[in-house]
Amino acid sequence: NQVTKEERDYLGKLATMGCYCCRTEGNESPALIHHIREGMGMGQRASHIGGTIPLCYAHHQSGEHGALAFHRSPKLWREKYGSEKEIAQGYYELIQKLNQENPKWNG
Repeated sequence: NQVTKEERDYLGKLATMGCYCCRTEGNESPALIHHIREGMGMGQRASHIGGTIPLCYAHHQSGEHGALAFHRSPKLWREKYGSEKEIAQGYYELIQKLNQENPKWNG
């Protein structure tokens, strides 16, 4: 699947916001894009726009430095940080609001 310009712009803006988990813990770190799995069928992932969360590598996959990594323990991750759908929706709404306030912002 080819990523559209709109999707690329959205994902770029999302990544500039830093890791959701680190931010909730009072830290800042660069983010990768996590496609939510909640409510998706086996092997499927959510759309780029509105179905993604910014996570650092440790909170996404590696679990290094004691981080709770989503792909190592999705159930525990959701218990600690909350609903993927709700987090992704919150970011979607924030980006829409920022786009309305300043269409040229890029993170």
